Amino acid sequence: MTSEVLFGSAPKTSGVRRVVWRISAILARTELAVATVGLILLVVLILVQAGTRIGLDLGLSWPGEASRYLFIWSSFLGGAAAVHWKEEIRVDVLTPIVERVTTPDRAPGVILTVQRTSAFLAACFFTYLAMLCVQQVMFLLEVGTVSVVMGLPMWTVGAALLVAAVTSVFHYVAVLLNEPLADELLTRADSAEQAVP
Repeated sequence: MTSEVLFGSAPKTSGVRRVVWRISAILARTELAVATVGLILLVVLILVQAGTRIGLDLGLSWPGEASRYLFIWSSFLGGAAAVHWKEEIRVDVLTPIVERVTTPDRAPGVILTVQRTSAFLAACFFTYLAMLCVQQVMFLLEVGTVSVVMGLPMWTVGAALLVAAVTSVFHYVAVLLNEPLADELLTRADSAEQAVP
């Protein structure tokens, strides 16, 4: 595998934009790997719970609690990673409307402006969310709450949203710095991944 396949191709420009894009790609792949491992463990825990209930007639409660927390972490990490590949929930309904309302030569510019604006607003939202999450995690640390069954500190569960919010902001900044190159970069990285046997 080439480094382009592993880390995503870097923008044609040099400097900060290139470094930010590479870091975003590495971070997104790490988030996706951790989320994947979390989901695999979740399935194993659910199978353990079902197996002990059916085979041993023993109801274990800890696999259910652990699987909930793994699901929370995997969901938020996967959602943050999706921002790098521009697969997050977007306002795609605007693209056909813009193409109908504007002239064909102006449509790409208007669509790019809408994409940049939505990415900027999302980065602002996730920055605010990260600040709120810091307060929540600090509160959970101060109170010292733990989960009922496993005794897991609840701040570790609350930290999932904090980590996802911070990394989402970074991914949105990387996409903003590299627009309109981001679409081209992702297309090239996808075709390079498909070419690797």
